[in-house]
Amino acid sequence: AKHLREKSGFLGALFRSRRYKEEEAAGRREAEELLAVVGLCDQKDARAADLPYGSKRLLTLAIALSSDPEMILLDEPTAGMNREEAAVLADVIKNINQRGVTIFIIEHDIGMLLDLTQRIIVLDRGKKIMEGTPEKIRGEKSVIEAYFGKKRKCLV
Repeated sequence: AKHLREKSGFLGALFRSRRYKEEEAAGRREAEELLAVVGLCDQKDARAADLPYGSKRLLTLAIALSSDPEMILLDEPTAGMNREEAAVLADVIKNINQRGVTIFIIEHDIGMLLDLTQRIIVLDRGKKIMEGTPEKIRGEKSVIEAYFGKKRKCLV
């Protein structure tokens, strides 16, 4: 994991030495780059507590990215979001994945998963019932029955 490592020490911070200021500027640049990745540049000066719900979710992604992860696990990332917020989050997730970060998503919104993912594992009551591409999952009878019940014929 990558962390901001300050080498200036306590006195350097206390007296705001040149080295401390350089480290602080580097940390600020990195934070602003991460805010750009998740689309929050325009809110960079806002307090996290004052951000709208969807923006707070994006901020948590920026925080997760700050450790330069190879993989991120998201548990129902769109829970509580409206469609517009969920669409923005989905675009950010795609962008992060295109940067080489593997993303595991646990989500009940199968429509979002079908549009967002490259591979899906479907569980029903804790047991794997299907694994494959969104195209393969979309028309699978066992998946449709597990998700909607036995009367539906297709997903989304």
